[in-house]
Amino acid sequence: MTMLTDNWERLGPQLPAPLTLGPLLKPARDLIAPHLPGGEWKKWDAPYFEPLARDLVNGWLARMERDPWQLDHQTQIPTTLAILESGRAVGMAAWGWEHFPSGWRRVELSIYDPRDWNRGLGTAVLRAWSDWLLALPDTHRLDLRTWSGNERMLRVADKCGFQEDGRLRGAYAWDGRHVDEVICSRIGDAQTAVS
Repeated sequence: MTMLTDNWERLGPQLPAPLTLGPLLKPARDLIAPHLPGGEWKKWDAPYFEPLARDLVNGWLARMERDPWQLDHQTQIPTTLAILESGRAVGMAAWGWEHFPSGWRRVELSIYDPRDWNRGLGTAVLRAWSDWLLALPDTHRLDLRTWSGNERMLRVADKCGFQEDGRLRGAYAWDGRHVDEVICSRIGDAQTAVS
């Protein structure tokens, strides 16, 4: 592992108890896996994409078995983490590079069980996750993308300091109509110029 993963509880994003972010170890995977192919959450998380096929889910779970931290090869920072509440997996937080040389990352957040919605979990996790990522010296910009019908995620993004940059109007066909893709971002304070 790395110094970061070995000291994750101290060096990782700090969330209000009982929330934590951690590696996708077997108990977390077992709790999350049933939700991955679809479910109520999928109606809000990019519903215009087909639900994940079981073989894709199984392949993803196999990769988690080999590398529960899912470390980015360039930075050795975990890219996908379980959202845990009192040790119970409720969702996942992730990031990926849009453009490494520019310090431009994209964040994602999913909370699967509707019983865990509207309780402030998403806001707490996105705030801590995005603050932590923006504090890294190689991050200048964080994007969060969703669709125009996901009003809860848009409110969470706004509460966490993301600003809407724009909309790709009519980007996705879904449920007999076209919906917008909404792009929101936060810019890091410490790094404003490319070195």
